[in-house]
Amino acid sequence: LSQPAEPLPDLPWHLEILAAAFSHRAAEGEIGHYTEGHMVVSEDDARAALAAGSTLLYGELLPRSVTQLWDAMGLRDAEVLLELGMGTGKVALQAFAELPQLRRVVGVELAPSRYKAGEIALLRLVAAMPERFAVDEHTEGCHIRIVEHGPDRCGPEGRSLEFRCGDMLQTDPADMRAADAVLMEVCLPSSLHPEVCRKTRELKPGAKVLCFADLPTVWPESLPGPGCH
Repeated sequence: LSQPAEPLPDLPWHLEILAAAFSHRAAEGEIGHYTEGHMVVSEDDARAALAAGSTLLYGELLPRSVTQLWDAMGLRDAEVLLELGMGTGKVALQAFAELPQLRRVVGVELAPSRYKAGEIALLRLVAAMPERFAVDEHTEGCHIRIVEHGPDRCGPEGRSLEFRCGDMLQTDPADMRAADAVLMEVCLPSSLHPEVCRKTRELKPGAKVLCFADLPTVWPESLPGPGCH
């Protein structure tokens, strides 16, 4: 585990968090093919993608665009957020830092190396800010959950951020039903569109979904219409 990054002066809180967990470059907004999510890809990732019928195509949203996303989706009142296909987890972490009303954020990533980068980032964040964050659960390479400390947020019942390594289509239906919003900023192969549509049927009525695929246009005729927006 490398040394925690020192927060940059005069940055908004959510960018301080990104800098502490990932790097100053991440807080400023990384672009191109040299982000960690591109560089860490391994043969294990390729095998996981092949088994799931998915791809390893990758890109990242800039922090300022993510901030605009919250208002565009009307997420300022959301309490539970899922990010399915989180990459290294930067968007999930920014949501946790920037949207204080969120009680729970869960990120799921198929590629083990990208998940591992996110896992290390959360451990780095806890090491850098132990007065604010603590590890609640951790199974290396599979799952990590951190909680936020504070005068009204103590222990496991406080706000939590969780990263999991796995197939987003295998996300627990109970987690889907609890979500107020789901982010899927992934380029889905057309072969997976029917399965993704079926998965969104597990969401509660009125839940919001951001997906690069235009789901209404690929919705299977045999499937009842979506209850989400």
